[in-house]
Amino acid sequence: MGLLIHRSNRLELLAEELADVVRTPLADPFARECIVVQGPGMERWLSAFLSSRLGVWANPHFPFPRGLLELFLDHVLGPLPEDAARFDGPHLVWLIAERLPAMLNDPAFAGVRAYLDGDRDGERLLDLAQKLADCFDQYAIYRPELVLRWDGGAEDHFQAKLYRALRDVTPLARRMLAFENALRNGFELGEELPERITLFGISTLPPAFVSLLSRIGEQREVHMFLLAPSDAYWGDLDKTVSVRHDLHGFLAAVGKISRDFSDLIAEHELDDRFEAPAPTTMLRALQADMVELRARGKRGDVERPRPIPERDDSLRVHVCHSLVRELEVLRDQLRMR
Repeated sequence: MGLLIHRSNRLELLAEELADVVRTPLADPFARECIVVQGPGMERWLSAFLSSRLGVWANPHFPFPRGLLELFLDHVLGPLPEDAARFDGPHLVWLIAERLPAMLNDPAFAGVRAYLDGDRDGERLLDLAQKLADCFDQYAIYRPELVLRWDGGAEDHFQAKLYRALRDVTPLARRMLAFENALRNGFELGEELPERITLFGISTLPPAFVSLLSRIGEQREVHMFLLAPSDAYWGDLDKTVSVRHDLHGFLAAVGKISRDFSDLIAEHELDDRFEAPAPTTMLRALQADMVELRARGKRGDVERPRPIPERDDSLRVHVCHSLVRELEVLRDQLRMR
């Protein structure tokens, strides 16, 4: 039991480890293997991979992270009534658009009132409601302690007051807190819940989700398969080195989310399987340096750059004028392979 995190720099190695995990059958032969993914593309690729490795791969369950969370919340706390407004983006947009106009006379909403002044067709109201709904949804996931303070009456700015005006819906943050308290107080998960939970290809998760997975791991087998650039510690590569034109600067500039997530899971049990490829091409050399966190450049404190082989096209940069053009170039490159 417990949360076990498998890390590697190659997706194929993670998938091989996953195959080893699911090769051990569940206690119930009719139970579905629960593998959490971020999208249908990963679901299709993983199903094909496991089929090739196991010979037979049938009856899996591929929920998204939010779906898995709500499955456990409904089991422990009871499902929401069918006519209840769920506290998520699509439902919240219309609730905010309905209730916000009645609150505009409050001094705390002066800025909002000025923004909506002259909005005859309601276009600005719906646009603002969409942005606020997205913010509230993200607050509940990434900053539950903030919205719980608002729910308790703290702060008097317009976002806090609007949030309190939505008390008749069930906030996700409140349910997550109640769920964690229930498990901490000895609530036993039922047999109808997945016996084994696997998260595959998830690049990052909110701290609250990781905390709940750890709590679930006290009663269930939980595996997380995480793609990581290096097995070395790189949490200290912050924005102060992002201006450097080397590998450390690159990771500091574009890897903040992964770096923060790496620090978050450091306290859990880790099973690392990193392989540095032979530096036969420019791309492989970059991948090998990234695994070992080796910076190269002309400065005296880093290693010298590698020579680039002639006609090496393993790493290309395409400058495109639009997203559509990017897709067209990608299509052309795939056809050339």
